[in-house]
Amino acid sequence: LQGAESYWKGLIEGGGAEPHSPALQQV
Repeated sequence: LQGAESYWKGLIEGGGAEPHSPALQQV
């Protein structure tokens, strides 16, 4: 899940990421 990790990292740094967001399941 390296791609997902980078994906979440970007959202968190961007401001506005939920740890249980449906987007994670899509990845």
